[in-house]
Amino acid sequence: MSKLLFERNMFQKLIDTFFKAKSKGNEDQFISKIKYTNPELSKAFKDLDDSIVSGQLKLKSVLQKRGLDTTEIDAFLDKYYDKA
Repeated sequence: MSKLLFERNMFQKLIDTFFKAKSKGNEDQFISKIKYTNPELSKAFKDLDDSIVSGQLKLKSVLQKRGLDTTEIDAFLDKYYDKA
C-alpha cells in the first residue's frame, strides 16, 4: 500500500512540475530535460500537452456553434498556448 502511495505522490509531483513549468512558458524545456533520461515519459507529457490543446479547441468550437461565451477558454488558450 505504501509503495502505491509513494508512486502516486511521485506522479502527482511530476504533473505539478509540468504545469508549473507550463505556467512560466517553460514546458518545452521541461519535456526536453525528461527526454534525455526517459524518452517515453517525455512523449507522454507532449501527448498530454497536445490533448489539452485539442480538447480546449473542440470545446471552444462547440460553444461557438451554440452561441455561448468562450472568454475563459480564450484566456486559457492565450495564456498557455497562444492558440485563441
